[in-house]
Amino acid sequence: MTRLKVAIIGAGVSGAAVAHLLHREAEIVIFEKSRGLGGRLSTRRIDGLGSFDHGAQFFTCRSAAFEAVLRKPIQDGQIVPWDAPLVRIDAVTGEREAATPGPRYVGVGKAATLVQSLLSGTQLALRLETEVARVIWREGLWRLIGKTGDDLGAFHMLVVTTPPHQAASLLEGEANDGALVQRLRTIQMDPCWCVMLHWSTVGRETFGGAFVKNSPIAWIARNDRKPGRSQASGELWTVHATGPWSAGWSKEEKVHVERQLKEAMQQLVGRSDEPAWVQSHYWRYAQAVDAQPEPFYWQESQRLGLAGDWFPGARVEGAFLSGWHLGQQLLRACQEARGAALG
Repeated sequence: MTRLKVAIIGAGVSGAAVAHLLHREAEIVIFEKSRGLGGRLSTRRIDGLGSFDHGAQFFTCRSAAFEAVLRKPIQDGQIVPWDAPLVRIDAVTGEREAATPGPRYVGVGKAATLVQSLLSGTQLALRLETEVARVIWREGLWRLIGKTGDDLGAFHMLVVTTPPHQAASLLEGEANDGALVQRLRTIQMDPCWCVMLHWSTVGRETFGGAFVKNSPIAWIARNDRKPGRSQASGELWTVHATGPWSAGWSKEEKVHVERQLKEAMQQLVGRSDEPAWVQSHYWRYAQAVDAQPEPFYWQESQRLGLAGDWFPGARVEGAFLSGWHLGQQLLRACQEARGAALG
């Protein structure tokens, strides 16, 4: 029997988890509109400065399934515990306390090491810088159409790991489940403004990261305290704003956002000197406001699956488990299809 063809839209943690489980049973093609792997496990490299993790900052491990796939990259030194101390800070009172103990893990050199390790050794096609603009369900197959109208191929199964509003636009008019698109459109996602800063001198703070309250800022992290990030002297900081604060500022207002978050950051860490470099990134769909009651979506009649961190919540491990459980469902579907063909 010819192996089933599976299209996965999105090369983040969820899509990689599906591919990791399924690659021996199916012919897989992963489509990713960005230049690299990782999704929210994103790292921005700046020549002469170093690397800023501007998406997810670290991840924890609480499940046996996640522990099993982490074992080898940890043994190989590709993923390591982040041993820099983390704190919690009240921006109004200045009170601080140690954050809950880890371990918290980071990739060496970049955040997307986790995704690379999940895909390592898999036999699949990876189509980077390829945006899927339309999907068409016809005669038991999913046909994918690119942004310029090019035919990207026909597939027996489709996995979508984009944020829910993007998935809704993609599946409009094609999903047999009439309630699916409406449900996807009602899922509330908070945006997040991220500002990256470089100070050429070292300040007084010694912690690696801080969870912040009573501030426009939700989180700050020193990227130079992560392995393989820094190329310059001084400090490399990532600043994440809160969802409600980010929602009040559009993508077009980046200059004002950078100034306000820079000033809030200076006040928080007690620096009066200006950073030598500032850059920002706007995550339009950063975090689901409410977790979904199930870890993934699967529709047997169309062999359509959805996964992502917005199902169980914003944690990296949640994104993995969503894809992992969906991958198990697809694995069973592939094996049943093969059994039916042999029978």
